[in-house]
Amino acid sequence: RAPQPKLFAAVGQKTLRQMAVVSSALAEGGGQSVVVATLRRNPGVATGILAVGLLTVVQNTPNALVVHPLQGQLWGSKMATYQAIVNFLMYLIAILANGPLGSLGDRAGNRTAFTVALLFTALPCYTLLAFGANEVGLT
Repeated sequence: RAPQPKLFAAVGQKTLRQMAVVSSALAEGGGQSVVVATLRRNPGVATGILAVGLLTVVQNTPNALVVHPLQGQLWGSKMATYQAIVNFLMYLIAILANGPLGSLGDRAGNRTAFTVALLFTALPCYTLLAFGANEVGLT
Protein backbone atom coordinates (compact mmCIF):
# COMPACT_ATOMS: atom_id res chain seq x y z
CA ARG A 1 0.00 0.00 0.00
CA ALA A 2 1.33 3.43 -0.95
CA PRO A 3 2.05 5.85 1.92
CA GLN A 4 -0.64 8.46 2.46
CA PRO A 5 0.07 12.19 2.52
CA LYS A 6 0.16 13.56 6.06
CA LEU A 7 -3.15 15.43 5.78
CA PHE A 8 -4.98 12.31 4.66
CA ALA A 9 -3.31 10.21 7.33
CA ALA A 10 -4.35 12.71 10.04
CA VAL A 11 -7.99 12.80 9.02
CA GLY A 12 -8.36 9.32 7.58
CA GLN A 13 -9.53 8.22 4.14
CA LYS A 14 -12.96 7.13 5.38
CA THR A 15 -13.55 10.47 7.08
CA LEU A 16 -12.47 12.37 3.94
CA ARG A 17 -14.83 10.32 1.78
CA GLN A 18 -17.69 10.96 4.17
CA MET A 19 -16.87 14.68 4.30
CA ALA A 20 -17.11 14.66 0.50
CA VAL A 21 -20.52 12.96 0.72
CA VAL A 22 -21.69 15.61 3.20
CA SER A 23 -20.37 18.41 1.00
CA SER A 24 -21.97 17.10 -2.18
CA ALA A 25 -25.29 16.43 -0.42
CA LEU A 26 -25.36 20.00 0.86
CA ALA A 27 -24.38 21.40 -2.54
CA GLU A 28 -27.20 19.53 -4.27
CA GLY A 29 -29.78 20.73 -1.74
CA GLY A 30 -32.30 18.59 0.07
CA GLY A 31 -29.59 16.24 1.31
CA GLN A 32 -30.08 16.90 5.02
CA SER A 33 -31.01 13.27 5.71
CA VAL A 34 -27.76 12.11 4.06
CA VAL A 35 -25.81 14.64 6.11
CA VAL A 36 -27.42 13.62 9.40
CA ALA A 37 -26.95 9.90 8.66
CA THR A 38 -23.28 10.43 7.76
CA LEU A 39 -22.60 12.48 10.88
CA ARG A 40 -24.24 9.84 13.06
CA ARG A 41 -22.16 7.06 11.50
CA ASN A 42 -18.90 8.93 11.86
CA PRO A 43 -18.67 11.75 14.40
CA GLY A 44 -15.11 12.35 13.17
CA VAL A 45 -16.63 14.06 10.14
CA ALA A 46 -18.30 16.61 12.41
CA THR A 47 -14.99 17.15 14.20
CA GLY A 48 -13.22 17.68 10.87
CA ILE A 49 -15.85 20.15 9.68
CA LEU A 50 -15.67 22.00 13.01
CA ALA A 51 -11.85 22.14 12.89
CA VAL A 52 -11.81 23.51 9.34
CA GLY A 53 -14.52 26.04 10.26
CA LEU A 54 -12.63 27.25 13.32
CA LEU A 55 -9.41 27.52 11.33
CA THR A 56 -11.22 29.60 8.72
CA VAL A 57 -12.68 31.90 11.38
CA VAL A 58 -9.35 32.31 13.18
CA GLN A 59 -7.58 33.13 9.94
CA ASN A 60 -10.11 35.28 8.09
CA THR A 61 -12.04 37.28 10.70
CA PRO A 62 -9.12 39.32 12.04
CA ASN A 63 -7.89 39.91 8.48
CA ALA A 64 -11.18 41.37 7.33
CA LEU A 65 -11.96 43.39 10.46
CA VAL A 66 -8.56 44.56 11.67
CA VAL A 67 -5.55 43.64 9.56
CA HIS A 68 -6.51 44.91 6.10
CA PRO A 69 -7.76 48.33 7.28
CA LEU A 70 -4.71 48.67 9.52
CA GLN A 71 -2.39 47.73 6.65
CA GLY A 72 -4.01 50.38 4.46
CA GLN A 73 -3.65 52.98 7.18
CA LEU A 74 -0.04 52.20 8.10
CA TRP A 75 1.44 50.94 4.82
CA GLY A 76 -0.43 53.32 2.52
CA SER A 77 0.56 53.13 -1.14
CA LYS A 78 3.08 50.33 -0.48
CA MET A 79 0.41 48.01 0.92
CA ALA A 80 0.42 45.68 -2.11
CA THR A 81 4.22 45.39 -2.05
CA TYR A 82 4.38 44.66 1.65
CA GLN A 83 1.48 42.21 1.46
CA ALA A 84 3.21 40.37 -1.39
CA ILE A 85 6.33 40.03 0.78
CA VAL A 86 4.24 38.78 3.71
CA ASN A 87 2.47 36.23 1.49
CA PHE A 88 5.75 35.04 -0.02
CA LEU A 89 7.28 34.53 3.43
CA MET A 90 4.15 32.85 4.74
CA TYR A 91 4.08 30.29 1.92
CA LEU A 92 7.85 29.76 2.07
CA ILE A 93 7.57 28.96 5.78
CA ALA A 94 4.65 26.62 5.05
CA ILE A 95 6.72 24.74 2.48
CA LEU A 96 9.76 24.52 4.74
CA ALA A 97 7.70 23.47 7.77
CA ASN A 98 5.98 20.64 5.90
CA GLY A 99 8.76 18.10 6.45
CA PRO A 100 9.37 18.84 10.13
CA LEU A 101 5.62 18.79 10.84
CA GLY A 102 5.35 15.45 9.08
CA SER A 103 8.18 14.08 11.22
CA LEU A 104 6.51 15.48 14.34
CA GLY A 105 3.30 13.77 13.29
CA ASP A 106 5.16 10.47 12.89
CA ARG A 107 6.83 10.76 16.30
CA ALA A 108 4.19 12.44 18.48
CA GLY A 109 0.99 11.77 16.58
CA ASN A 110 -0.87 13.66 13.91
CA ARG A 111 -3.14 15.44 16.38
CA THR A 112 -0.10 16.96 18.08
CA ALA A 113 1.34 18.09 14.75
CA PHE A 114 -2.03 19.52 13.72
CA THR A 115 -2.27 21.42 17.03
CA VAL A 116 1.21 22.88 16.57
CA ALA A 117 0.33 23.95 13.02
CA LEU A 118 -2.88 25.60 14.26
CA LEU A 119 -1.02 27.48 16.98
CA PHE A 120 1.41 28.90 14.43
CA THR A 121 -1.43 29.70 12.02
CA ALA A 122 -3.15 31.76 14.72
CA LEU A 123 0.08 33.54 15.72
CA PRO A 124 -0.83 36.79 13.90
CA CYS A 125 -4.07 36.92 15.91
CA TYR A 126 -2.10 36.49 19.12
CA THR A 127 0.13 39.47 18.29
CA LEU A 128 -2.93 41.62 17.62
CA LEU A 129 -4.45 40.54 20.93
CA ALA A 130 -1.20 41.13 22.83
CA PHE A 131 -0.16 44.46 21.29
CA GLY A 132 -3.43 45.86 19.95
CA ALA A 133 -4.44 47.17 16.54
CA ASN A 134 -1.36 49.32 15.96
CA GLU A 135 1.95 49.17 14.13
CA VAL A 136 3.50 46.82 16.70
CA GLY A 137 0.50 44.45 16.53
CA LEU A 138 0.70 44.40 12.74
CA THR A 139 4.37 43.40 12.74
